[in-house]
Amino acid sequence: VPSENIIVRNCEMKDGHGGVVVGSEISGGYKNLFVENCKMDSPNLERVIRIKTNNCRGGVIENIYVRNVEVGECREAVLKINLQYENREKCDRSFPPVVRHVYLDNVTSEKSKYGVLITGYDDRVNIEDIHVTNSRFNNVEKKGNLITGAKDVVLKELYINGNKVRK
Repeated sequence: VPSENIIVRNCEMKDGHGGVVVGSEISGGYKNLFVENCKMDSPNLERVIRIKTNNCRGGVIENIYVRNVEVGECREAVLKINLQYENREKCDRSFPPVVRHVYLDNVTSEKSKYGVLITGYDDRVNIEDIHVTNSRFNNVEKKGNLITGAKDVVLKELYINGNKVRK
């Protein structure tokens, strides 16, 4: 049974593995998540938006919409998509997951290690159509974004440490 049509609005998040998390058990699918007008801030908040699964679980995650989110600080990334979550798990690995149609708009962050951190697969592309627009991530420690195994990633009017991201 898929999880679908979920709205997270006007919330304040502190601490935890993620402000809003999808996964890891996602074999039934997940679609139509709307997150808006939220505030997140804590040195103990690891990620803002986190999507996690692996090829043991499979499933399709799609239509994730995030807008108007203010972040004071998070420990790792504003957006993290990880298709290699718990990659040492013993299982039948013939269920590749798909993540597509993820949109972040007007998200601000004042401190993180990364802006966008996407970890897909080396031998196939299962992450596509990811958009981060009209957003500012300040005091980002690492090179800004680390993206592997994804296609059609659009970073439009995204500023990291005051510099416009070119992609």
